[in-house]
Parts: sequence; C-alpha cells; structure tokens
Amino acid sequence: MTLFEGTAWYYARYRPGHSPDLAPAFAELFQLDGGGQLLDLGTGTGAIALALANHFDAVAAVDPDASMLSEAARAARGRGLANVQFIHARAEELGDSLGKFRLITVGSAFHWMDRDQVLNIAHRALVPSGVFAIIESPGKATDTSGSALPPVPWDRVHAVVSRYLGPKRRAGRGFYAAPDESYQDMMDRSLFGGHHTLTLPGVPATRSVEDVIGYLFSTSYASRQLFGDRVAAFEDRLRRELLEASPSGEFFEPARPTEVIYSQRN
Repeated sequence: MTLFEGTAWYYARYRPGHSPDLAPAFAELFQLDGGGQLLDLGTGTGAIALALANHFDAVAAVDPDASMLSEAARAARGRGLANVQFIHARAEELGDSLGKFRLITVGSAFHWMDRDQVLNIAHRALVPSGVFAIIESPGKATDTSGSALPPVPWDRVHAVVSRYLGPKRRAGRGFYAAPDESYQDMMDRSLFGGHHTLTLPGVPATRSVEDVIGYLFSTSYASRQLFGDRVAAFEDRLRRELLEASPSGEFFEPARPTEVIYSQRN
C-alpha cells in the first residue's frame, strides 16, 4: 500500500498546479534546447514531467504508485507526448541503467523520500553542469484583497478532518513527521555543496465546494479511503461548514508562488 493509494483520480483533477511560468523559466535559466533527458522523481500524475517534456529528447517519470502513473500516462496521451517513459519505482531504488540527465526534478514529494539518499542518487545521475531542482508551492495563500469572495476556511476544514480522523496529521495509514532540516541546508551539505532559489508567481483562482473536497481526497492525510464507512457523513459535515462560510459555494484562492530550490552539478 502506498501513501497516496486511492487518491490518483482526485489528484489529477483537483490539485492546484505549479506556476504557469515554470516551463519557460526553466528553459531560459537552464538553457534547455530540446535535447538530453529529464528525470522527474515522485512524478505523481506527471504535472512537472509533462510540462517540461517538449524541452527534452526523453523524459523518465518515476513514482511508487501505479494509479498515479496511469493518470500521468493518460494525460500524456491526451497531449500527444510520446517521449515520456513511466517507471513504477521508488526514487531510492533507481540505479544507473536509466542513463544520465540534464535535469532532475522533484515536485512536492521530497519530504516523502530518503532525502540524503536521493541527493546522492541525483548527483551521480546528472551530466556535468546538470541541475537538480526541488519544486514546491508552500503553504496556503491568505491575501484575499481585491476579491468579494471569501477564502477557503482551512481552519474549519481541518477541524472537520480532525473530528473524523483524529488531531494527529495522517500520512496514509501512518502519521506525518515533517523534515527537521530545511531543503536548503540538506543541499548545502550534500555533494552539490550549495543551492540557489527561484520564486515564480502563481495565479489566483476561484474554488468551489467540490474543488475543496476533491483536493482533500487527493491528499495523504485525508484520502477518501481513510474515512471508511464514515465518508458520506464527513462529506455532508464538510459541505455544511463550507456553505456556511460561503453560501454561494465559491471561494477565492489567492495566487500561491512556486518556490524552486536548485543546484548544479560541478
């Protein structure tokens, strides 16, 4: 059983994406010219791998959840992308058989990995001057200025989740433990020996009650299956809380920037 078992359908449809500027910014910053290989670790439903696929000869998209890879492959077919290989594996299991890469990415998944081991694997798998990049959209944006709609009441949402699943944050069938060291510090003391940061703007959006519920079911801490036979009661309670906060059933989600922490192999 994987951390995200049963979430892939929701993940593909309800997860907010990273900044739309990600691919053009990477193409310019890392001088991508359509050649070489990309390795995307913890690819999930393939958002980063597919966004960057046209900038490489070949892409290897790796994830331990087969359902996630099925959704990613479906999306790749829909975009007419034929240069993406989907690999069912944990990042820590990869050897040298995949070749060498110009860029290795991890999008919102590094916290689930053995981070020191993945940094070593990435350093070994990059070509000289190749880049390892961690891509995150941290936190929930809260600046709702300029909108008549209220923000998603996340405190109330998480209170409902806690009512059904307990106060300790879940991670699949286990519990979540946040990294005790920043990614920047990890990269600095790794073989990479340093890091750079890049912040890219997000875009604001309007979210519905269904969007909020779908997002929760895409997570490891509130996946649909964790509620068991109480899932209908959970949905009903959450809908009532959300409609009380916004009778129209719509919420304003401010722009969330995408943060990139990256380093180049010497």
